[in-house]
Amino acid sequence: MISSKLPPIAAKILCFVLFVSTPVNASNFYAYHTKLQHSATDYLGGYSDLVVVLGKDKQLEFPRKTGYQPLWCTPTFTGQIDDFFPDRDKDYNFYYTYVRLIENSPEKIIVHLRYYKDTQTLKKSIQELDSVIQHGFTGVVHELFTIYPNGTIDRLVKAADKTRSEDWNHPGFGIKQKITLTDHAIDHSKVDWGLPAPLKRDPIDGNPIIKDPKLPRPIAGWRLDEGLRERRDYVYQLFNEVVENDDDDEYETPLHGLMNTFKKGVSGTALAFDGHTTSFSYDIYSEYEYEEDEENEDETQENHLMTLQAWIALDVYPYNDAPIIHESKNIGEQGYYFGIDAYGHLIFIVNGSRVQSENKIPLYKWHHVAGIIDENQIHLYIDGEKIKSAKLDKPYQPLEINTTIGLNTEKLRGTDYVRDFDQNLPFILGFQGLMDELRIYDQVLTAKQIKSFYKTYLPENRTSDLTKAVLPGEVGQATQFGATYKKLVFHELWDNMWRNTNYADIVVKFDQNPCSVVYWRGTNYAANWITDKNNWMADQSSEIFTKHGCSEHMSDKQTRHSYARIIENSPARVIIHWRYPCVDIAYICPDRLHWTDEYHTIYPDGTGVRKVIWNRVVDQPGFQDVQLFTNPGQTALDVVDLTAKTVANLDGKIGQLTWKKPNRNPRNPIRDSSIEIINTKSDYKVFLVYSSNGSGTWGRHEQSEYTDDPFAGPWNHWPIYFIPSDGRFAVDTDRVSHFALGGNGDTKSGSRVLYGFTNQSIDKLVPLARSWRKPAKVISVKGATSHGFNADQKSFDFDRESDDISFTIHATNDHPVVNPCIKINNWQSDDFPEVSINNTKIDYGPSLRKGIVRDTQGQKTLLLWVEKQTENDLNIQITN
Repeated sequence: MISSKLPPIAAKILCFVLFVSTPVNASNFYAYHTKLQHSATDYLGGYSDLVVVLGKDKQLEFPRKTGYQPLWCTPTFTGQIDDFFPDRDKDYNFYYTYVRLIENSPEKIIVHLRYYKDTQTLKKSIQELDSVIQHGFTGVVHELFTIYPNGTIDRLVKAADKTRSEDWNHPGFGIKQKITLTDHAIDHSKVDWGLPAPLKRDPIDGNPIIKDPKLPRPIAGWRLDEGLRERRDYVYQLFNEVVENDDDDEYETPLHGLMNTFKKGVSGTALAFDGHTTSFSYDIYSEYEYEEDEENEDETQENHLMTLQAWIALDVYPYNDAPIIHESKNIGEQGYYFGIDAYGHLIFIVNGSRVQSENKIPLYKWHHVAGIIDENQIHLYIDGEKIKSAKLDKPYQPLEINTTIGLNTEKLRGTDYVRDFDQNLPFILGFQGLMDELRIYDQVLTAKQIKSFYKTYLPENRTSDLTKAVLPGEVGQATQFGATYKKLVFHELWDNMWRNTNYADIVVKFDQNPCSVVYWRGTNYAANWITDKNNWMADQSSEIFTKHGCSEHMSDKQTRHSYARIIENSPARVIIHWRYPCVDIAYICPDRLHWTDEYHTIYPDGTGVRKVIWNRVVDQPGFQDVQLFTNPGQTALDVVDLTAKTVANLDGKIGQLTWKKPNRNPRNPIRDSSIEIINTKSDYKVFLVYSSNGSGTWGRHEQSEYTDDPFAGPWNHWPIYFIPSDGRFAVDTDRVSHFALGGNGDTKSGSRVLYGFTNQSIDKLVPLARSWRKPAKVISVKGATSHGFNADQKSFDFDRESDDISFTIHATNDHPVVNPCIKINNWQSDDFPEVSINNTKIDYGPSLRKGIVRDTQGQKTLLLWVEKQTENDLNIQITN
């Protein structure tokens, strides 16, 4: 197939040329981000487009004007590679569409394109204030182009609509195509459409099957052992104490949600529920009671007795009441509702009468739960023992609606929210964890019968087969410094909700310390500065306030908009571009210019400069506030001391900031401080140097009553979780949470902050802070033009004029030099020069690191990073 924008006659000529043309064979083969002049939308920053060069005057462009569909350009041909979804909604403002350069090596170049086919569904959900719509996950399309120097391309296209995680992760899923670029044409090979969803679900290893004890026949039940065999997206109803086989479609109960995940159960397998989408429902009474008792129809209208039983292994506590099983309206005001409340209690609500356990259900362990409706009472059982009863105010009658397992059918707001209704939207929530062996009886089982069921299935090992969530900090010293694309693993249920490539996240590692900087979808791609003990510090973002609360990166729960990409990656430094909008929890963005581009320049010594660019000229927002995370099971005081910050000014004066219980915030004793260390319980700690003086604390009125620490928070509406809330106090340590220590956030001094890791005292940081805030001057320049010190990148910048370059960095006590980076634009060679400092040749190695990168014009730039701290002049000679 030939794609051409040339006139018909020229196209016919190209058809002939195609048969005699050969693929390109590029001696020049590289890629770079740029901003093409023929592209629209000028507010996307300097790296808006992407170009792959395949020889002289031949390039494969990924421009905005085609929605980033690649455009092949040679001196004699211009044509677009075929779009598999040409009728998709046009994303003219690039709210949902981006392109990233994944690999840029002499062997191959990999380009990642992400977009939505259907943005109208997302826009409709915004109008309806439905920010947890599944289309945010399943609406995405990912395309990967692996490009080789000979002009061949391996293309993989994965569209997520109507997929579950098992489909998405199957190696046979996705459209594959081989493309060949010639000087005069594009040759599209035959398409391999891949395997269609839904794909078969492979069996897993379960526990031995256990047979029910001698009990009355349930009217419905589910053993949930489908995980033991190849399966489709349904479970079988238990009927007459046997599970019907594949031929009995009448007893198939469809599964709903983003995954079909089974784990080891108390018997066979158990079904995993993700807390947001997983559920199944069944019309029990149309199948059983109304059909079988039609001769005694009057009798069915009398008071109904009922027993419910299940085995559960909770993973987290829900944000509000969440069902194990229910057949109700208004969360049990009519009908029955058997589930877990936001504080971990087992609850049973029947016609508005509520009973709940005094103690919370422990997490990560299997527990048997039962609820009983008798003539005038309701009862709760946990692990075979009756724990609570309550009076039933009016008889229970079936509602003739579906019985639903695992998910609410009505929206609720999260409990314990910080602000008002408008800043906390209602949403559908559910049970998160494992369920097994569900039973429904139309009679009251005795205490002995319930105990028998409990003892029959009591596992020797009660630990859930779901691995406890841990923040993916990637700690440990690396063999070399650099950035890597990868897909980080947090928790199986959460991970399986996403439809991402294996390049979803970015990790920057160091060979001089065991820390990392991680750009992860769980924090909406904010930079996470992570210590050797997996202590996380993630800063704030550009933030304004609207009707639905803070408009910021935290509200982009599904990362529909936010992304991070590697711009530079060399042994000398890494640059990451993070782009995000100011959206609120309803996904409303007040203005198309309310977007921020951040550029983070990170060096081998573990330091990095964050530069924040707000694209709207007016209404400059705040952008900085130290946020620390807790892992499940941790409190804030497990992460940081009460003396949470040590501060210093540029003169070396030092002070301590100590919080006091119950909620006293300290005042900064060093009013002009610009340096601070976060005193996490780790060997290495995160430090910050601000562009201006002053660092405050806050949060006295935003402290959770459920914890004994005095910090602002902790909150658990973010990171990771999808609850549309602008602030929800953590009521337990079941989830990852975050808490705030305050910061600087001055937008008048360049909106930038210097971060880093240190295992030394704060006085050792004073020279570094001075070197950035009060940089040394460059004098006596030969062979180049100096642009002085670039505070946005912590580098001394030059334009090359000859192959012999020399200059002096004039350092003093007040203007020291600490680990400088030398950047030389317009470098003309692929070779690295000889470097001498103060007339001594320096060999490349840990103390002198080198890199050659491409700028936005595709031109080479030489980078030299020198491990050197001095208050004396540095005379530098660079000879090529």
